[in-house]
Amino acid sequence: MNRRWEVPAYDYVVVGAGTAGCVLASRLSENDLRSAAAVQVGHMPADDVSSGLEEGFGWCDNTIV
Repeated sequence: MNRRWEVPAYDYVVVGAGTAGCVLASRLSENDLRSAAAVQVGHMPADDVSSGLEEGFGWCDNTIV
C-alpha cells in the first residue's frame, strides 16, 4: 500500500503537553504569523487501533530514571 503523508509545519514544537506545555504553546501561537504544536506521548496499549501507528511501529518510550 502506497500512502502519501502530509506533514504539517510548525514554528515551535513544545515537548510535554501538560499544563505548562499547553500554556507555552498557546502563548507562542498568539501571533497569527507563528504556529506551535504541543506533543505528549503517554501510555498507549499496543492493541489500541486508534493509535494511528502502522504495524511494526511503536511508541518506544522506554525511560530509565
